[in-house]
Amino acid sequence: MNKVPSNILHSIGVDLLDLCRRGESEIHRLSMKDYHGFKKCRVPPTVLDPILATYEVSPIDVQIEIVSVLCDLIHETHIHKVANAYIMVLGAVDRFDDPVDAYALRGKKWMAVTPGQIIDVPACIPHTVTVLSGGIVHFLSVQSPPIERNGGDDYYKVTSSTPFPYAR
Repeated sequence: MNKVPSNILHSIGVDLLDLCRRGESEIHRLSMKDYHGFKKCRVPPTVLDPILATYEVSPIDVQIEIVSVLCDLIHETHIHKVANAYIMVLGAVDRFDDPVDAYALRGKKWMAVTPGQIIDVPACIPHTVTVLSGGIVHFLSVQSPPIERNGGDDYYKVTSSTPFPYAR
């Protein structure tokens, strides 16, 4: 298994966003599963493999998912000890709902989440994405190496000392 360079992960994500915007893929019809309190689904090989081939990336070297956050996950701050990730926030232009009352923690900084925002999350950086009551956010998560591999999970919950600065 190889770690894919960040610039290639970013380019793969941009190509997937382009497919979302054109409405030419099955991405919008995927079934979500629960994972640490949020919903996610992997982008299927029928969509992903042609893009990966463009960059000469093996499907075993990446994990690419659509993620939906519909509840408060402030206490799901976590790290990936090995995986690097790009979080690409989806919105109406991508044929998803725009984020509502959505926030992300990266390192020691909380930020409001907006459509089109890209959050680079290197390995070992604490992060989470959360929403206030009634909020919603969807994002594309592009990771290498995969956080779920060989029956294991590169998801390690950590305690954040960074206070949440938004009204709850």
